[in-house]
Amino acid sequence: MLFRPIIMLCLLSAVGACRPDGGSQGEGEGEGEGEGEGEGEGPAGVDVVINEVFCRDPEGVEIINRSATELDLARVSIGDNANDLEPALRGVLSAGARLVVTLSARIACGADAVSLAVDGVVVDSAPRRLLPADATIGRFPDGSGSFVVVTPTRGTENLAYADSSARLFDSLDDGVPSTLPQLAITLSAASEASLRANHKTKVEATVTFTDGLGVIGPIVASVRIKGQSSLRTLDQKPALKIDFGQFAANSLFGVEELTLNNMVQDNSASRERVFYGLLDRVGLPAPRNGTVRVSVNGLDFGPYMALEAHDEEGFLGRHFSSSTHLYEGEYGQDLFSSQLSNFDEDFGVDPARVDLAHVLATIDGASDADFMADTAGVIDWSRALPNMAADMVCSHWDSYTATKNNFYLHLDHEGVMTVLSSGPDQAFTEDIPLHGDPTKRSRLLTRCLADSACATAFDRETSVFGTELEAWLNAGGRERLRSDATTLTTLFATDTRREWDHRQITPLVEALLTTLDARVALTRP
Repeated sequence: MLFRPIIMLCLLSAVGACRPDGGSQGEGEGEGEGEGEGEGEGPAGVDVVINEVFCRDPEGVEIINRSATELDLARVSIGDNANDLEPALRGVLSAGARLVVTLSARIACGADAVSLAVDGVVVDSAPRRLLPADATIGRFPDGSGSFVVVTPTRGTENLAYADSSARLFDSLDDGVPSTLPQLAITLSAASEASLRANHKTKVEATVTFTDGLGVIGPIVASVRIKGQSSLRTLDQKPALKIDFGQFAANSLFGVEELTLNNMVQDNSASRERVFYGLLDRVGLPAPRNGTVRVSVNGLDFGPYMALEAHDEEGFLGRHFSSSTHLYEGEYGQDLFSSQLSNFDEDFGVDPARVDLAHVLATIDGASDADFMADTAGVIDWSRALPNMAADMVCSHWDSYTATKNNFYLHLDHEGVMTVLSSGPDQAFTEDIPLHGDPTKRSRLLTRCLADSACATAFDRETSVFGTELEAWLNAGGRERLRSDATTLTTLFATDTRREWDHRQITPLVEALLTTLDARVALTRP
C-alpha cells in the first residue's frame, strides 16, 4: 500500500516546532536517546523516529526529530516498506519537534507496518499490531521507548494505555460482583419489529453502560439475536450480539463487538467462565468475560455473560503477534482439504482460502509416524497441544478436540495455524477419556496420538494442566466458586426469564468441583 501524506500538523513541543516555510521557531536538544524495535542506521547527524501510528480514521503517523538540528522534511518519506515510500513532505522539523502526518491511504491495523526513511534509507519502522478500538501503538516512554499499546495522543506526549475494561470484564479470581453492571439496550419500534421478524437482522440500537463509577452512553450500535440450540426470542431470554462499530467508530472500553450469552444451557451459570478462566490462567487465548444485567427497552432480561468476541481486534492483538485470518468451524467440520469451503472467515479477506488450503494440504500429506514434525511449519504445536489438553481435562465434550464443534482456526502472517476453543457452556458435564472417543474426536488429536512423539507431548500437557488446576483449587479456587455460587443464586432469583431453577446453582457448582477433582486425578502419573 502506498501512503500519501496530505496534511501536516506542526505541533509545538517544549523544545521546537516545524514550519512549512523552512524557518525555525525554536532551538533545543532532542527529546532523548533510545533504541526502538524498528530503528536502523540513518544519515550522519539525523535522528528521527516514528513515535505513534494511528490506524483508525484519520490514519496517520507521528514522527519526532531527536536530532540536535532541524531536519529538512524533503529528505523524509513514509510508507509501508523500504520499496514503497512516498516523498511528499515539505518544510523543516525543528530539533526536538514532533509532526503528525495524516495519510490519504488507509493504514490497516495489524496488516501494515509503517516505515520512515531519510534520503531513501529506512531509519525506523513500527510493527504491525491489532489493537483495542481505543488504543494506538506508540513509543513508551514517549520518543525513546519500544513500541507498545498506548492511549491515543495525537500530537502530544505518549501515555500508557488506560485499559478500563475491568468495569466490564473480570478474572476467575475476581469473583462475581453482588451488584452487576447494567447494559441497557434501547430499540426503536422499527428496530424491534425487524428483530422480531428476523433474528439474524442487525438493527440499530443504543447501548448504555452503568456501574458504580458512572454512566457511559448511550452508544449507537447494532444488535442481533444469536444462537442455535440457545436461540430464544425477545419474549424469552435471547442471546445477543452487539457491534458498536457497525454504524460509527464506537466502542465500549475499546471493545467493538460484544456477545451476551443467555446461559440457557448452563444452569450452573459457571461453566463457561470457569473454562475460559482456567485457559487464561495457563496463558492460552481466552476471551475476557464478565457478568452483567441486561435490559431491553426498560424490561429486565436478567444476568448475562458479557463475552469478548474471538474476532475482536483487541482479543487478537493481545494473544497473537500477527493475525491474517480467523475461520469459524461448524458442527462436524474437520481439518480436511475437502471441507475447505465450509469454514466461515470471521477475520481477514481471502475468498479462495489460499492460506488455509496450504495448512490443510500439509496435514493431508503428513505421515502418521512423524505427524507433528511434518506439520510444525503450519501448526503452532506450542499452543495446539496445551489447548487440546485443556479441552480434554475440562471434559469440554462439545469442543473441536472431542467432537469437532465450537472452534476457530487462527492463522498468523507466516501462515501458522492455532486452534481456539469456544462454546464451553456444557463443559465439565461428561466423563470423557483424556484421549477422547476415537469415533468422535478431531483429526488433529487422532493424528497426534498416532505419532509417538506427539502423543507423549500431549500426555505431558494434560499432566501440566492438571497440576495447574489442582494448584488453583487448593489455593482458594474452591472457596471462590462456592462464594460465586451464592452470589449468582441471589442474582438469578429475580430473573423471570431464566429457564431453570436458580436454587440449582449451588449443588451444580458442588458437582462441578467434584468433576474438577476427578479430572485432576486422571492427569496424575
